[in-house]
Amino acid sequence: MRKEILDALRTKFPGVSEAILGRIADKLSKTATTAEQVATAVEGVTIQQVIDSYGDSRATEAQQTAVSN
Repeated sequence: MRKEILDALRTKFPGVSEAILGRIADKLSKTATTAEQVATAVEGVTIQQVIDSYGDSRATEAQQTAVSN
């Protein structure tokens, strides 16, 4: 289901990084198991959630860089 979710997210949010959408798809794929659930889950994703996911990924990356330095 992850691929279907990712495809739907790409359609809904064109131009957004694949890595960010992939993180959201990973989370949604844990609960959405049918095509109907995929459509409902993706429909519920807001641009704010995409922005938050990006912020989380940047914070994690910064923390890992700080620890390695």
